[in-house]
Amino acid sequence: MNTLLQKATFQQEDVVKILTGKKALALLAEQSFQLQWDTLYTSCPWSTVFQSRGFVYTWYQSYHTTYSPILAVAYCGEKLTGLLTLAQDDSGRLVGAGANQAEYQVWLTREQTDSYFIKKTLNDLLEQFPQSEISLKFVPANTPLQWLETDLELQKVYFRREVKQPLLSLNKENLSQELRKKNRREKLNRLKRQGELSFMKVTDAQKFSSVLDELAIQSDFRKGAMYNKCAFQEDGYRKEFLKKLFSEGLLHVTLLRVDNTIIASNVGVTGQNWVHLQGINTHSPMQAKHSPGILHFLMLGVMLAEEGIAVFDLTPGNDPYKESLATDFTHATELVFGNKAVVMNRKLKYNLTQYLKDTLPKLGIAGRQIKQMSHETAIMKEKFKLIKRQSLSTLLRKSIRSISKSNDLSIYSVQPVQKEVQEVPVNKNELQDLLCYTPAESLTSKWEFLIDAMRRLESGQHVYTWQKNGHLLGYAWLSEPKASKPTTFFQLELPEQAIVLHSFYCPSLDHAKTAAFIRAIVAHSNVSNDLPLYAVAKSTDKAVCRVLELLYPSTPASSN
Repeated sequence: MNTLLQKATFQQEDVVKILTGKKALALLAEQSFQLQWDTLYTSCPWSTVFQSRGFVYTWYQSYHTTYSPILAVAYCGEKLTGLLTLAQDDSGRLVGAGANQAEYQVWLTREQTDSYFIKKTLNDLLEQFPQSEISLKFVPANTPLQWLETDLELQKVYFRREVKQPLLSLNKENLSQELRKKNRREKLNRLKRQGELSFMKVTDAQKFSSVLDELAIQSDFRKGAMYNKCAFQEDGYRKEFLKKLFSEGLLHVTLLRVDNTIIASNVGVTGQNWVHLQGINTHSPMQAKHSPGILHFLMLGVMLAEEGIAVFDLTPGNDPYKESLATDFTHATELVFGNKAVVMNRKLKYNLTQYLKDTLPKLGIAGRQIKQMSHETAIMKEKFKLIKRQSLSTLLRKSIRSISKSNDLSIYSVQPVQKEVQEVPVNKNELQDLLCYTPAESLTSKWEFLIDAMRRLESGQHVYTWQKNGHLLGYAWLSEPKASKPTTFFQLELPEQAIVLHSFYCPSLDHAKTAAFIRAIVAHSNVSNDLPLYAVAKSTDKAVCRVLELLYPSTPASSN
Protein backbone atom coordinates (compact mmCIF):
# COMPACT_ATOMS: atom_id res chain seq x y z
CA MET A 1 0.00 0.00 0.00
CA ASN A 2 1.27 3.47 -0.88
CA THR A 3 2.18 5.46 2.17
CA LEU A 4 -0.05 8.35 3.22
CA LEU A 5 2.92 10.29 4.52
CA GLN A 6 5.24 12.84 3.03
CA LYS A 7 8.56 11.54 4.34
CA ALA A 8 10.11 14.97 4.39
CA THR A 9 7.82 15.91 7.25
CA PHE A 10 8.65 12.91 9.46
CA GLN A 11 9.67 13.68 12.97
CA GLN A 12 11.93 10.71 13.48
CA GLU A 13 12.13 11.08 17.23
CA ASP A 14 8.37 10.37 17.57
CA VAL A 15 7.50 6.68 17.69
CA VAL A 16 3.88 5.77 16.90
CA LYS A 17 2.44 2.45 18.06
CA ILE A 18 -0.96 0.77 17.65
CA LEU A 19 -1.98 -1.28 20.68
CA THR A 20 -5.03 -3.57 20.72
CA GLY A 21 -6.85 -5.80 23.18
CA LYS A 22 -4.86 -6.87 26.25
CA LYS A 23 -1.86 -4.69 25.37
CA ALA A 24 -4.11 -1.63 25.19
CA LEU A 25 -5.75 -2.54 28.50
CA ALA A 26 -2.35 -3.02 30.15
CA LEU A 27 -1.21 0.45 29.05
CA LEU A 28 -4.48 2.01 30.21
CA ALA A 29 -3.84 0.60 33.70
CA GLU A 30 -0.35 2.13 34.02
CA GLN A 31 -0.32 5.13 36.35
CA SER A 32 2.46 6.91 34.46
CA PHE A 33 0.45 6.66 31.22
CA GLN A 34 -2.66 7.97 32.96
CA LEU A 35 -0.80 11.02 34.27
CA GLN A 36 0.69 11.78 30.85
CA TRP A 37 -2.76 11.33 29.26
CA ASP A 38 -4.15 13.95 31.66
CA THR A 39 -1.35 16.36 30.75
CA LEU A 40 -1.79 15.82 27.00
CA TYR A 41 -5.56 16.28 27.27
CA THR A 42 -5.13 19.55 29.14
CA SER A 43 -2.56 20.93 26.69
CA CYS A 44 -4.31 19.93 23.44
CA PRO A 45 -6.14 23.02 22.05
CA TRP A 46 -9.02 21.07 20.49
CA SER A 47 -9.65 18.42 23.15
CA THR A 48 -13.13 17.97 24.60
CA VAL A 49 -14.35 16.21 27.74
CA PHE A 50 -14.99 13.15 25.56
CA GLN A 51 -11.20 12.69 25.25
CA SER A 52 -10.62 12.99 28.99
CA ARG A 53 -9.34 9.97 30.85
CA GLY A 54 -12.36 10.06 33.16
CA PHE A 55 -14.76 9.66 30.24
CA VAL A 56 -12.80 7.31 27.97
CA TYR A 57 -11.45 4.94 30.64
CA THR A 58 -14.89 4.70 32.23
CA TRP A 59 -16.41 3.83 28.86
CA TYR A 60 -13.75 1.18 28.14
CA GLN A 61 -14.48 -0.42 31.52
CA SER A 62 -18.27 -0.31 31.01
CA TYR A 63 -18.24 -1.74 27.48
CA HIS A 64 -15.30 -4.15 27.60
CA THR A 65 -17.52 -7.08 26.57
CA THR A 66 -18.89 -5.41 23.42
CA TYR A 67 -15.98 -3.22 22.25
CA SER A 68 -12.29 -4.06 21.97
CA PRO A 69 -9.98 -1.14 22.84
CA ILE A 70 -7.49 0.20 20.30
CA LEU A 71 -4.91 2.84 21.25
CA ALA A 72 -2.67 4.82 18.92
CA VAL A 73 0.11 6.40 20.97
CA ALA A 74 3.14 8.50 20.07
CA TYR A 75 6.20 8.93 22.28
CA CYS A 76 9.17 11.23 22.04
CA GLY A 77 11.55 9.36 24.29
CA GLU A 78 9.38 8.59 27.33
CA LYS A 79 7.06 11.55 26.78
CA LEU A 80 3.54 10.95 25.43
CA THR A 81 3.06 13.29 22.45
CA GLY A 82 0.03 11.84 20.68
CA LEU A 83 -3.05 9.76 21.53
CA LEU A 84 -6.08 8.47 19.66
CA THR A 85 -8.49 6.25 21.58
CA LEU A 86 -10.58 3.91 19.43
CA ALA A 87 -12.63 0.74 19.79
CA GLN A 88 -13.67 -2.05 17.46
CA ASP A 89 -17.26 -3.28 17.53
CA ASP A 90 -18.61 -6.74 16.68
CA SER A 91 -18.90 -5.86 12.97
CA GLY A 92 -15.21 -4.96 12.75
CA ARG A 93 -15.86 -1.22 12.48
CA LEU A 94 -13.49 1.15 14.29
CA VAL A 95 -15.04 4.09 16.14
CA GLY A 96 -13.85 6.75 18.53
CA ALA A 97 -13.88 5.60 22.14
CA GLY A 98 -17.32 6.27 23.55
CA ALA A 99 -19.01 5.34 20.25
CA ASN A 100 -22.37 7.12 19.99
CA GLN A 101 -22.09 8.39 23.56
CA ALA A 102 -19.00 10.47 22.72
CA GLU A 103 -20.30 13.47 20.80
CA TYR A 104 -16.78 14.41 19.67
CA GLN A 105 -14.03 11.96 18.68
CA VAL A 106 -10.57 13.29 17.95
CA TRP A 107 -6.86 12.71 18.47
CA LEU A 108 -4.72 14.57 20.98
CA THR A 109 -1.35 16.21 20.24
CA ARG A 110 0.48 19.14 21.75
CA GLU A 111 1.17 21.20 18.66
CA GLN A 112 -1.41 22.89 16.43
CA THR A 113 0.73 22.22 13.35
CA ASP A 114 1.61 18.61 14.17
CA SER A 115 -0.11 16.39 11.57
CA TYR A 116 2.53 13.67 11.64
CA PHE A 117 0.90 11.68 14.42
CA ILE A 118 -2.57 11.43 12.91
CA LYS A 119 -1.28 10.73 9.37
CA LYS A 120 1.06 8.01 10.61
CA THR A 121 -1.71 6.58 12.79
CA LEU A 122 -4.19 6.43 9.92
CA ASN A 123 -1.60 4.83 7.63
CA ASP A 124 -0.89 2.12 10.22
CA LEU A 125 -4.57 1.51 10.99
CA LEU A 126 -5.49 1.15 7.31
CA GLU A 127 -2.70 -1.40 6.90
CA GLN A 128 -3.63 -3.31 10.06
CA PHE A 129 -7.42 -3.22 9.43
CA PRO A 130 -7.73 -3.13 5.61
CA GLN A 131 -11.40 -4.16 5.51
CA SER A 132 -12.59 -1.94 8.35
CA GLU A 133 -14.24 1.45 8.33
CA ILE A 134 -12.63 3.98 10.69
CA SER A 135 -15.21 6.52 11.85
CA LEU A 136 -14.70 9.73 13.84
CA LYS A 137 -18.04 11.41 14.49
CA PHE A 138 -17.69 14.30 15.18
CA VAL A 139 -14.34 16.10 15.02
CA PRO A 140 -14.55 19.46 16.88
CA ALA A 141 -14.59 22.74 14.93
CA ASN A 142 -11.15 23.98 16.00
CA THR A 143 -9.29 20.79 15.05
CA PRO A 144 -6.60 21.43 12.36
CA LEU A 145 -7.63 19.52 9.22
CA GLN A 146 -5.63 21.27 6.51
CA TRP A 147 -3.48 18.19 6.07
CA LEU A 148 -6.47 16.36 4.60
CA GLU A 149 -6.42 18.60 1.55
CA THR A 150 -2.71 18.35 0.81
CA ASP A 151 -2.20 14.60 0.72
CA LEU A 152 -3.30 13.15 -2.62
CA GLU A 153 -3.03 9.55 -1.44
CA LEU A 154 -5.13 10.24 1.63
CA GLN A 155 -7.88 11.81 -0.43
CA LYS A 156 -8.54 8.40 -1.99
CA VAL A 157 -9.36 6.76 1.33
CA TYR A 158 -11.45 9.25 3.29
CA PHE A 159 -14.93 10.79 3.35
CA ARG A 160 -15.67 14.12 4.97
CA ARG A 161 -18.96 15.76 5.93
CA GLU A 162 -19.46 19.04 7.75
CA VAL A 163 -22.51 19.56 9.96
CA LYS A 164 -23.92 22.60 11.71
CA GLN A 165 -23.24 22.77 15.44
CA PRO A 166 -25.62 25.09 17.37
CA LEU A 167 -24.40 26.71 20.58
CA LEU A 168 -26.17 28.58 23.37
CA SER A 169 -24.01 31.33 24.81
CA LEU A 170 -24.95 31.70 28.45
CA ASN A 171 -26.10 35.25 29.13
CA LYS A 172 -28.20 35.19 32.30
CA GLU A 173 -30.10 38.40 31.57
CA ASN A 174 -31.07 37.34 28.04
CA LEU A 175 -32.23 33.92 29.20
CA SER A 176 -34.17 35.37 32.13
CA GLN A 177 -35.84 37.77 29.72
CA GLU A 178 -36.92 34.82 27.55
CA LEU A 179 -38.57 33.24 30.58
CA ARG A 180 -40.41 36.49 31.30
CA LYS A 181 -42.05 36.60 27.88
CA LYS A 182 -45.84 36.38 27.98
CA ASN A 183 -46.22 32.94 26.40
CA ARG A 184 -43.53 31.48 28.70
CA ARG A 185 -45.14 33.00 31.80
CA GLU A 186 -48.54 31.62 30.81
CA LYS A 187 -47.15 28.12 30.44
CA LEU A 188 -45.30 28.33 33.73
CA ASN A 189 -48.47 29.54 35.48
CA ARG A 190 -50.51 26.65 34.02
CA LEU A 191 -47.94 24.19 35.34
CA LYS A 192 -47.97 25.88 38.75
CA ARG A 193 -51.73 25.44 38.92
CA GLN A 194 -51.19 21.67 38.71
CA GLY A 195 -48.97 21.60 41.80
CA GLU A 196 -45.64 22.78 43.13
CA LEU A 197 -43.33 23.54 40.17
CA SER A 198 -39.65 23.08 41.01
CA PHE A 199 -36.37 23.15 39.08
CA MET A 200 -33.45 21.43 40.74
CA LYS A 201 -29.91 20.24 40.16
CA VAL A 202 -29.08 16.68 41.21
CA THR A 203 -25.77 16.56 43.05
CA ASP A 204 -26.14 13.33 45.03
CA ALA A 205 -25.26 9.98 43.42
CA GLN A 206 -28.04 8.15 45.27
CA LYS A 207 -30.61 10.69 44.08
CA PHE A 208 -29.37 10.38 40.50
CA SER A 209 -29.61 6.61 40.70
CA SER A 210 -33.17 6.86 42.06
CA VAL A 211 -34.44 8.99 39.12
CA LEU A 212 -32.41 7.37 36.33
CA ASP A 213 -34.96 4.64 35.58
CA GLU A 214 -37.71 7.23 35.01
CA LEU A 215 -35.42 9.39 32.84
CA ALA A 216 -34.46 6.33 30.77
CA ILE A 217 -38.13 5.48 30.18
CA GLN A 218 -39.01 9.03 29.13
CA SER A 219 -35.95 9.14 26.85
CA ASP A 220 -36.65 5.79 25.19
CA PHE A 221 -40.31 6.66 24.63
CA ARG A 222 -39.57 9.99 22.96
CA LYS A 223 -36.59 8.82 20.89
CA GLY A 224 -38.32 5.56 20.08
CA ALA A 225 -41.18 7.57 18.57
CA MET A 226 -38.98 10.12 16.82
CA TYR A 227 -36.03 8.05 15.62
CA ASN A 228 -36.90 4.38 16.30
CA LYS A 229 -34.09 4.31 18.87
CA CYS A 230 -34.70 3.00 22.39
CA ALA A 231 -31.14 3.34 23.66
CA PHE A 232 -31.68 2.06 27.19
CA GLN A 233 -33.77 -0.92 26.09
CA GLU A 234 -31.15 -1.83 23.49
CA ASP A 235 -28.06 -1.14 25.63
CA GLY A 236 -27.90 -2.88 28.99
CA TYR A 237 -24.68 -1.09 29.98
CA ARG A 238 -25.81 2.50 29.47
CA LYS A 239 -27.30 3.16 32.92
CA GLU A 240 -24.25 1.89 34.79
CA PHE A 241 -21.99 3.91 32.50
CA LEU A 242 -23.93 7.09 33.30
CA LYS A 243 -23.81 6.34 37.02
CA LYS A 244 -20.02 6.02 36.81
CA LEU A 245 -19.75 9.27 34.85
CA PHE A 246 -21.82 10.97 37.54
CA SER A 247 -19.43 9.67 40.19
CA GLU A 248 -16.53 11.06 38.13
CA GLY A 249 -18.16 14.52 38.21
CA LEU A 250 -18.70 14.49 34.44
CA LEU A 251 -22.50 14.87 34.38
CA HIS A 252 -24.65 17.94 34.96
CA VAL A 253 -28.14 16.74 35.92
CA THR A 254 -31.28 18.87 36.29
CA LEU A 255 -34.98 18.09 36.73
CA LEU A 256 -38.19 20.08 36.26
CA ARG A 257 -40.99 18.66 38.41
CA VAL A 258 -44.61 19.24 39.28
CA ASP A 259 -44.87 17.96 42.85
CA ASN A 260 -42.96 14.65 42.62
CA THR A 261 -43.55 14.05 38.90
CA ILE A 262 -40.64 14.69 36.54
CA ILE A 263 -41.92 16.62 33.51
CA ALA A 264 -38.54 17.48 31.93
CA SER A 265 -34.88 16.69 32.52
CA ASN A 266 -31.38 17.04 31.16
CA VAL A 267 -28.34 14.88 31.84
CA GLY A 268 -25.42 16.51 30.04
CA VAL A 269 -21.74 15.63 29.88
CA THR A 270 -19.70 18.51 31.27
CA GLY A 271 -16.07 19.52 31.12
CA GLN A 272 -13.72 22.38 30.15
CA ASN A 273 -16.37 24.94 31.14
CA TRP A 274 -18.90 23.55 28.64
CA VAL A 275 -22.03 21.46 29.11
CA HIS A 276 -22.94 19.25 26.14
CA LEU A 277 -26.41 18.08 25.16
CA GLN A 278 -25.16 14.50 25.15
CA GLY A 279 -26.62 12.06 27.64
CA ILE A 280 -30.35 12.35 28.28
CA ASN A 281 -32.88 15.08 27.65
CA THR A 282 -36.57 14.36 28.16
CA HIS A 283 -39.98 15.84 28.64
CA SER A 284 -43.33 14.32 29.54
CA PRO A 285 -45.64 13.89 26.52
CA MET A 286 -48.61 14.44 28.84
CA GLN A 287 -47.36 18.01 29.43
CA ALA A 288 -46.33 18.74 25.82
CA LYS A 289 -48.76 21.65 25.33
CA HIS A 290 -46.90 23.54 28.09
CA SER A 291 -43.50 23.06 26.38
CA PRO A 292 -41.73 21.75 29.51
CA GLY A 293 -38.62 20.84 27.52
CA ILE A 294 -38.02 24.39 26.30
CA LEU A 295 -38.84 25.87 29.72
CA HIS A 296 -36.36 23.46 31.28
CA PHE A 297 -33.62 24.42 28.80
CA LEU A 298 -34.10 28.13 29.54
CA MET A 299 -34.01 27.53 33.30
CA LEU A 300 -30.93 25.36 32.81
CA GLY A 301 -29.28 28.14 30.80
CA VAL A 302 -29.84 30.59 33.66
CA MET A 303 -28.37 28.10 36.15
CA LEU A 304 -25.31 27.41 33.97
CA ALA A 305 -24.69 31.15 33.58
CA GLU A 306 -24.81 31.52 37.38
CA GLU A 307 -22.33 28.64 37.71
CA GLY A 308 -19.90 30.34 35.33
CA ILE A 309 -20.29 27.84 32.49
CA ALA A 310 -19.38 29.52 29.20
CA VAL A 311 -21.32 27.52 26.60
CA PHE A 312 -24.22 25.09 26.43
CA ASP A 313 -23.36 22.97 23.40
CA LEU A 314 -26.60 21.93 21.71
CA THR A 315 -24.55 19.42 19.62
CA PRO A 316 -24.65 18.86 15.85
CA GLY A 317 -28.05 18.43 14.29
CA ASN A 318 -30.90 20.29 12.61
CA ASP A 319 -33.59 19.77 15.24
CA PRO A 320 -35.98 22.76 15.25
CA TYR A 321 -35.72 23.24 19.02
CA LYS A 322 -31.93 23.56 18.73
CA GLU A 323 -32.30 26.20 16.04
CA SER A 324 -34.71 28.18 18.20
CA LEU A 325 -32.46 28.06 21.28
CA ALA A 326 -29.09 28.66 19.60
CA THR A 327 -27.35 32.02 19.82
CA ASP A 328 -24.32 30.99 17.74
CA PHE A 329 -23.36 28.36 15.21
CA THR A 330 -20.12 26.65 14.34
CA HIS A 331 -19.50 23.35 12.55
CA ALA A 332 -18.22 19.89 13.34
CA THR A 333 -16.88 17.30 10.91
CA GLU A 334 -17.56 13.63 10.38
CA LEU A 335 -14.52 11.75 9.07
CA VAL A 336 -14.59 8.22 7.68
CA PHE A 337 -11.47 6.37 6.50
CA GLY A 338 -11.25 2.98 4.82
CA ASN A 339 -10.52 1.14 1.61
CA LYS A 340 -11.82 2.49 -1.68
CA ALA A 341 -15.03 0.44 -1.53
CA VAL A 342 -15.90 1.73 1.95
CA VAL A 343 -15.23 5.36 1.01
CA MET A 344 -17.00 5.15 -2.35
CA ASN A 345 -20.12 3.73 -0.70
CA ARG A 346 -20.16 6.61 1.79
CA LYS A 347 -19.64 9.22 -0.91
CA LEU A 348 -22.35 7.78 -3.16
CA LYS A 349 -24.94 7.85 -0.37
CA TYR A 350 -23.99 11.37 0.63
CA ASN A 351 -23.94 12.71 -2.93
CA LEU A 352 -27.33 11.14 -3.68
CA THR A 353 -28.81 12.71 -0.55
CA GLN A 354 -27.37 16.12 -1.46
CA TYR A 355 -28.62 15.80 -5.05
CA LEU A 356 -32.17 15.11 -3.84
CA LYS A 357 -32.00 18.00 -1.37
CA ASP A 358 -30.91 20.34 -4.16
CA THR A 359 -33.23 19.01 -6.89
CA LEU A 360 -36.55 18.35 -5.15
CA PRO A 361 -37.13 21.98 -4.06
CA LYS A 362 -36.76 23.00 -7.73
CA LEU A 363 -39.67 20.64 -8.45
CA GLY A 364 -41.82 22.37 -5.85
CA ILE A 365 -41.14 19.95 -3.00
CA ALA A 366 -40.28 21.89 0.16
CA GLY A 367 -37.61 20.90 2.66
CA ARG A 368 -40.23 19.94 5.24
CA GLN A 369 -41.87 17.61 2.70
CA ILE A 370 -38.51 16.03 1.90
CA LYS A 371 -37.92 15.36 5.57
CA GLN A 372 -41.41 13.90 5.93
CA MET A 373 -40.90 11.67 2.88
CA SER A 374 -37.61 10.41 4.31
CA HIS A 375 -39.28 9.71 7.64
CA GLU A 376 -42.17 7.84 6.02
CA THR A 377 -39.75 5.79 3.91
CA ALA A 378 -37.87 4.73 7.05
CA ILE A 379 -41.16 3.74 8.72
CA MET A 380 -42.15 1.68 5.68
CA LYS A 381 -38.82 -0.16 5.82
CA GLU A 382 -39.66 -1.16 9.39
CA LYS A 383 -43.09 -2.34 8.30
CA PHE A 384 -41.60 -4.46 5.52
CA LYS A 385 -39.30 -6.11 8.06
CA LEU A 386 -42.39 -6.94 10.13
CA ILE A 387 -44.28 -8.29 7.12
CA LYS A 388 -41.33 -10.51 6.19
CA ARG A 389 -41.61 -12.27 9.55
CA GLN A 390 -45.30 -13.08 9.08
CA SER A 391 -46.67 -16.20 7.41
CA LEU A 392 -48.81 -15.83 4.27
CA SER A 393 -51.99 -17.07 5.99
CA THR A 394 -51.50 -14.63 8.87
CA LEU A 395 -50.95 -11.76 6.43
CA LEU A 396 -54.11 -12.60 4.48
CA ARG A 397 -56.18 -12.81 7.66
CA LYS A 398 -54.95 -9.48 8.94
CA SER A 399 -55.38 -7.77 5.55
CA ILE A 400 -58.97 -8.97 5.18
CA ARG A 401 -59.74 -7.91 8.75
CA SER A 402 -58.33 -4.41 8.20
CA ILE A 403 -60.10 -3.87 4.85
CA SER A 404 -63.50 -5.34 5.63
CA LYS A 405 -65.86 -2.73 7.09
CA SER A 406 -62.85 -0.91 8.55
CA ASN A 407 -64.91 2.20 9.29
CA ASP A 408 -67.83 0.46 11.04
CA LEU A 409 -67.96 1.29 14.74
CA SER A 410 -70.01 -0.15 17.56
CA ILE A 411 -70.97 2.10 20.50
CA TYR A 412 -71.79 1.06 24.04
CA SER A 413 -73.03 3.13 26.96
CA VAL A 414 -70.80 2.21 29.89
CA GLN A 415 -72.34 2.06 33.34
CA PRO A 416 -70.27 3.35 36.29
CA VAL A 417 -68.77 0.68 38.52
CA GLN A 418 -70.39 0.53 41.94
CA LYS A 419 -67.25 -0.72 43.65
CA GLU A 420 -63.64 -0.77 42.62
CA VAL A 421 -62.53 -3.82 40.68
CA GLN A 422 -58.99 -5.14 41.21
CA GLU A 423 -59.03 -8.19 38.94
CA VAL A 424 -56.10 -7.02 36.83
CA PRO A 425 -53.37 -4.41 37.53
CA VAL A 426 -54.22 -1.54 35.19
CA ASN A 427 -51.88 1.44 34.81
CA LYS A 428 -52.68 4.91 33.50
CA ASN A 429 -50.30 6.78 31.16
CA GLU A 430 -47.44 4.42 32.01
CA LEU A 431 -44.73 4.93 29.35
CA GLN A 432 -42.82 1.84 30.46
CA ASP A 433 -45.83 -0.32 29.60
CA LEU A 434 -46.05 1.22 26.12
CA LEU A 435 -42.37 0.44 25.53
CA CYS A 436 -43.24 -3.25 26.06
CA TYR A 437 -45.35 -3.31 22.88
CA THR A 438 -44.42 -5.95 20.32
CA PRO A 439 -46.40 -6.62 17.12
CA ALA A 440 -48.52 -9.70 17.69
CA GLU A 441 -51.88 -9.79 15.93
CA SER A 442 -51.05 -6.51 14.20
CA LEU A 443 -49.11 -5.17 11.24
CA THR A 444 -48.27 -2.05 13.22
CA SER A 445 -44.53 -1.87 13.90
CA LYS A 446 -43.25 -0.74 17.27
CA TRP A 447 -42.05 2.51 15.70
CA GLU A 448 -45.50 3.28 14.29
CA PHE A 449 -47.09 2.36 17.60
CA LEU A 450 -44.84 4.71 19.60
CA ILE A 451 -45.39 7.56 17.12
CA ASP A 452 -49.15 7.13 17.49
CA ALA A 453 -48.95 6.81 21.27
CA MET A 454 -46.84 9.97 21.61
CA ARG A 455 -49.24 12.00 19.45
CA ARG A 456 -52.24 10.78 21.42
CA LEU A 457 -50.67 11.59 24.79
CA GLU A 458 -49.57 15.02 23.56
CA SER A 459 -53.12 15.74 22.40
CA GLY A 460 -54.58 14.97 25.84
CA GLN A 461 -55.73 11.36 25.48
CA HIS A 462 -55.05 8.89 28.31
CA VAL A 463 -53.94 5.29 27.92
CA TYR A 464 -54.77 2.37 30.23
CA THR A 465 -52.44 -0.61 30.02
CA TRP A 466 -52.03 -4.11 31.34
CA GLN A 467 -48.41 -5.26 31.32
CA LYS A 468 -47.04 -8.48 32.75
CA ASN A 469 -43.42 -9.65 32.82
CA GLY A 470 -42.38 -7.19 30.14
CA HIS A 471 -45.26 -8.02 27.78
CA LEU A 472 -48.01 -5.54 26.93
CA LEU A 473 -51.15 -7.69 27.21
CA GLY A 474 -53.65 -4.96 26.44
CA TYR A 475 -54.35 -1.26 26.19
CA ALA A 476 -57.21 1.14 25.52
CA TRP A 477 -57.39 4.90 25.08
CA LEU A 478 -59.71 7.32 26.84
CA SER A 479 -60.64 10.75 25.44
CA GLU A 480 -62.15 13.37 27.70
CA PRO A 481 -64.53 15.98 26.22
CA LYS A 482 -61.82 18.54 25.40
CA ALA A 483 -59.19 16.04 24.28
CA SER A 484 -58.67 14.96 20.69
CA LYS A 485 -60.43 11.88 19.35
CA PRO A 486 -59.82 9.69 16.31
CA THR A 487 -61.14 11.29 13.11
CA THR A 488 -63.51 8.36 12.58
CA PHE A 489 -65.46 9.55 15.65
CA PHE A 490 -66.68 12.68 13.88
CA GLN A 491 -69.48 10.63 12.30
CA LEU A 492 -70.76 9.48 15.71
CA GLU A 493 -73.65 11.21 17.43
CA LEU A 494 -72.28 11.41 20.94
CA PRO A 495 -73.08 14.01 23.62
CA GLU A 496 -70.71 16.95 23.67
CA GLN A 497 -69.58 16.10 27.21
CA ALA A 498 -69.09 12.41 26.48
CA ILE A 499 -65.99 10.59 27.68
CA VAL A 500 -65.00 7.90 25.20
CA LEU A 501 -63.07 4.68 25.78
CA HIS A 502 -61.71 3.45 22.46
CA SER A 503 -58.88 1.90 20.39
CA PHE A 504 -58.85 -1.40 22.29
CA TYR A 505 -55.94 -3.80 21.86
CA CYS A 506 -56.15 -7.22 23.54
CA PRO A 507 -54.66 -9.67 21.00
CA SER A 508 -53.77 -12.51 23.34
CA LEU A 509 -56.51 -12.20 25.98
CA ASP A 510 -59.38 -14.64 26.17
CA HIS A 511 -63.00 -13.57 26.76
CA ALA A 512 -62.78 -13.59 30.58
CA LYS A 513 -59.49 -11.67 30.72
CA THR A 514 -60.69 -9.11 28.19
CA ALA A 515 -63.81 -8.53 30.29
CA ALA A 516 -61.73 -8.21 33.46
CA PHE A 517 -59.41 -5.74 31.72
CA ILE A 518 -62.26 -3.52 30.53
CA ARG A 519 -63.96 -3.59 33.93
CA ALA A 520 -60.67 -2.61 35.58
CA ILE A 521 -60.22 0.31 33.16
CA VAL A 522 -63.71 1.63 33.91
CA ALA A 523 -63.09 1.34 37.64
CA HIS A 524 -59.67 2.96 37.37
CA SER A 525 -60.94 5.84 35.22
CA ASN A 526 -63.13 7.03 38.11
CA VAL A 527 -65.45 8.91 35.75
CA SER A 528 -67.96 11.22 37.41
CA ASN A 529 -71.60 10.06 37.27
CA ASP A 530 -72.42 13.47 35.79
CA LEU A 531 -70.51 12.71 32.57
CA PRO A 532 -71.62 10.02 30.10
CA LEU A 533 -69.05 7.33 29.35
CA TYR A 534 -69.11 5.42 26.07
CA ALA A 535 -67.01 2.59 24.69
CA VAL A 536 -66.38 2.58 20.95
CA ALA A 537 -64.90 -0.42 19.15
CA LYS A 538 -64.39 -1.42 15.55
CA SER A 539 -67.13 -3.79 14.46
CA THR A 540 -64.43 -6.01 12.98
CA ASP A 541 -62.93 -6.45 16.44
CA LYS A 542 -65.47 -9.12 17.28
CA ALA A 543 -63.80 -10.36 20.47
CA VAL A 544 -63.90 -6.91 22.10
CA CYS A 545 -67.43 -6.23 20.81
CA ARG A 546 -68.74 -9.50 22.27
CA VAL A 547 -67.29 -8.58 25.68
CA LEU A 548 -68.75 -5.07 25.55
CA GLU A 549 -72.16 -6.43 24.55
CA LEU A 550 -72.14 -8.74 27.56
CA LEU A 551 -70.88 -6.10 29.98
CA TYR A 552 -73.17 -3.29 28.75
CA PRO A 553 -76.11 -4.99 26.99
CA SER A 554 -78.44 -2.00 27.25
CA THR A 555 -76.85 -0.10 24.36
CA PRO A 556 -76.67 -1.94 21.06
CA ALA A 557 -75.62 0.93 18.76
CA SER A 558 -73.46 1.27 15.70
CA SER A 559 -72.47 3.80 13.10
CA ASN A 560 -71.35 3.41 9.50
